[in-house]
Amino acid sequence: MRYDSDMSIVFLSHVRDPIPWKAVLQKHFPHLRFYLPDEVVDPDTIRYALVWAYPAGALKPYRNLQLIQTLGAGVDQILNDPDRPSNVPVARLEDAGLATQMAQYVSHYVLRYHRQFDSIEVKSSWSKWIPAEYKGRVGILGAGILGGACAKALLALGYSVSCWRNRSLSMEGVNVFTGADGLNALLQQTDILVCLLPLTNKTNRILSAKNLSQMPKGGVLINVGRGAHLDEEALIPLLDCGQLRHAVLDVFDTEPLPDEHPFWSHPQITVTPHISALTVAEFAEGQVLDNIQRCETGQSPQHLVSPERGY
Repeated sequence: MRYDSDMSIVFLSHVRDPIPWKAVLQKHFPHLRFYLPDEVVDPDTIRYALVWAYPAGALKPYRNLQLIQTLGAGVDQILNDPDRPSNVPVARLEDAGLATQMAQYVSHYVLRYHRQFDSIEVKSSWSKWIPAEYKGRVGILGAGILGGACAKALLALGYSVSCWRNRSLSMEGVNVFTGADGLNALLQQTDILVCLLPLTNKTNRILSAKNLSQMPKGGVLINVGRGAHLDEEALIPLLDCGQLRHAVLDVFDTEPLPDEHPFWSHPQITVTPHISALTVAEFAEGQVLDNIQRCETGQSPQHLVSPERGY
């Protein structure tokens, strides 16, 4: 469907390519004025902002926004932005191809470190024939759309899967835990821990030395949530003492990860550049287009963020 609304949108991101989004939006909104920040002549004409990993203060000039639409599932940067206009609704993407990618990423690394393929590959270079012994109870922190997709994929691979979430929810084949006691119980029976939580005041630094030390010795951590979930200074001592066997990290406090950061060179840490699930315009365009159309026709956008909850 094509719309003829006359509107202005600014694209705010220093990591995402604006070209596919401009093509998609102008196809459906022929009179669209699509701007990058340095192209905006009159900020007061901007009604919509498409954002992801944007520079600090970038939202401040736009006083007449009707919607801030994220190009991903995470919203912590926006909610923590002191220059965000508090009266403007914020919408995030729900799935839009992210769940399948995340399930693929998590399944790959669960299989790699559960089956100890990393060790077998090293031993093969030493001409050693040493069958591996392995344990594979998976615990997932966060059981929303992405966490649920990972749980389903891992169940299909035969894993025992548990989840910890804010509110109780029945998930077929999955042990669901809630609350502080539930977190402790999950950690104590988890060999491979996957973090997919939203970042809130309650989940900040949840991957602490205290919590990770509750896992059985030799566990594996996969953090695909947010960098601030992990106490980075606590990780290497946990690896060096054998409490954790390996850590797979896709998110960090500072991104890109600085060249001098010790995570790059540590043999028990796998670093990936925030690629566990990437927003692709062709999969996400429907939600963005629908939300803009809803605003244009006086309806409420979908997938709105609750600042009180933090997601």
